[in-house]
Amino acid sequence: KKDKKKDKKKERKIKMDGRLGNEVELRNGKVTPSVGFGLGTAWYKASGEKGNALQESLKAALECGYTHIDNAEMYQNESLVGPVLEEWLEAEEEDGETDRKSKEERKQKRRERLFIVSKVDNKSRDPTLLRTAFLTSLRELRLDYLDLYLIHSPFNLPDGVTLPMVWEEMEKLVDEGLVRSIGVSNFRICDLELILSSPNLRHAPVVNQCEVHAQLLDLDLLSYCQSKKILLTSYGGLGPLRSFSSNDAFLNVLSSIASKYNSDTGLILQSWLLHQGVGVITTSSKPSRMQQSLTAPSLSLSSSDLSLLTSAGRKRWLRKFWTDEMANYDKSYRSRYDLTT
Repeated sequence: KKDKKKDKKKERKIKMDGRLGNEVELRNGKVTPSVGFGLGTAWYKASGEKGNALQESLKAALECGYTHIDNAEMYQNESLVGPVLEEWLEAEEEDGETDRKSKEERKQKRRERLFIVSKVDNKSRDPTLLRTAFLTSLRELRLDYLDLYLIHSPFNLPDGVTLPMVWEEMEKLVDEGLVRSIGVSNFRICDLELILSSPNLRHAPVVNQCEVHAQLLDLDLLSYCQSKKILLTSYGGLGPLRSFSSNDAFLNVLSSIASKYNSDTGLILQSWLLHQGVGVITTSSKPSRMQQSLTAPSLSLSSSDLSLLTSAGRKRWLRKFWTDEMANYDKSYRSRYDLTT
């Protein structure tokens, strides 16, 4: 029986250069769910009624089965997230074993089921500030450790600070057992190389979380990340539906594929990302949408439909986030591959 369980678990951890299953084994051996619930853009600086909505949505997400929760210092809402996580961690099990476990044992067991992510804000990347920023996030989230901590961006570093200097401070958090894995966000190949080429590197980045969708697939970056065993993870994956002016040709292809699979266009876009070997961060305030996104790993698209959607999406290059910082990069990329905005 034990061997069968191990085999089943292995089947769910698909290699990062192919379609992702429900879980992904990172380069350091830790495991992350391939679909996570994000607390970013929609919940930025949430307070009052919006803060209450954030907490209710997170409760619903946990109830739906999300265990990968993505947050950041920059979102300025971790103090609202912490009480919800604490409540979930302290909830009683429904397996009949509650009486035989101490409260702390039960909490530890439930904590192991979660994969909690945060990111250090741009203003806190100074090596003298990073540890304090991390501990503040940890305190506000009411946790003893994080599963993944990311550098939110490589842009506009403080004077005299380099990415290898920031990374060294990140590594110290791993060494102290405060975080299990570290990674980056919004990094280009040139940024990643600055870290990976460091002679004193002890812990390589395991994740690069970027804006990725069917009309913003950086094949060079994806290939590079896969070659270095860094999981490229997408935020803004539904951008073609929500963030940009209508493109009839692309939307027609997307709608046709969705109809063929009797599926939702958003779910098709998320499944397409997973087929590229890209993880997914999504969000919603609707439990039905939350539940739907969790089924993306089980939706299998044919190679011809994947190619069709990829080709339709590659005709444009559409970015919503970090547009100023990425302007020169995008101009060069569009010119190289003859893409339009």
